[in-house]
Amino acid sequence: MVSTPLVYNRVVYFTTYTPSSVETSSSSDPCYTGAGAGTARIYAVDFRTGEAVFQNFDGNPNALTKEDRYKDIGSGIPSEPTLVITEQGAFIIVGTQEGPIQHNTAERRSIHPYYWLKTSS
Repeated sequence: MVSTPLVYNRVVYFTTYTPSSVETSSSSDPCYTGAGAGTARIYAVDFRTGEAVFQNFDGNPNALTKEDRYKDIGSGIPSEPTLVITEQGAFIIVGTQEGPIQHNTAERRSIHPYYWLKTSS
């Protein structure tokens, strides 16, 4: 995991990074990732069980599998997931080396803002 997880509607979203497996012995930098930029992933799992929650999250429309827990989203170290709520729905946005990606949470409920005022006693 490379960022703070986000919990929304009983789903935990988090990003991971896997460095490129190509290494060179000429680099003295212990953080050197090799020739490529590595793989960025976003995970979406049930907040209680860690099981997959979105069928076809991995691109396979046939069945809900453990591979549906994550999706490859590009290369480089991804940002933390950010929740964006619009009139069209709720989206999880993550930045990658190629640019931002979005995941539609399929949540269509209305958002009701609440405000409070702290008064001195």
